Amino acid sequence: MGSNIGYENGKWQEREARYVIEEGTGDVFVGLKYWRKIGGEWSEAEIFSGSLHDSGEFFASDLDGFILGTVVSESRISATYLEAGPDQGAFALALEKEDR
Repeated sequence: MGSNIGYENGKWQEREARYVIEEGTGDVFVGLKYWRKIGGEWSEAEIFSGSLHDSGEFFASDLDGFILGTVVSESRISATYLEAGPDQGAFALALEKEDR
């Protein structure tokens, strides 16, 4: 869970984001992504998948974008989300692990 600050569709935006890893094997995983909409409701789930390397590099993709990041501690990832096309945008992500 964390902050998602950036620019999309010609507007500056700040939203909460939630990435839930559902399953993984080795360095590869798959999960669900949610973000808080402007009205405060959570979005529908969007599938994302990625990999986490021993070097601390974090890579993932979803339906329309890519996440490139670095593990900065056992519970934090600093990343950038990039989206091309009609909804082009870039967001800085500060994600922190939550206990379930």
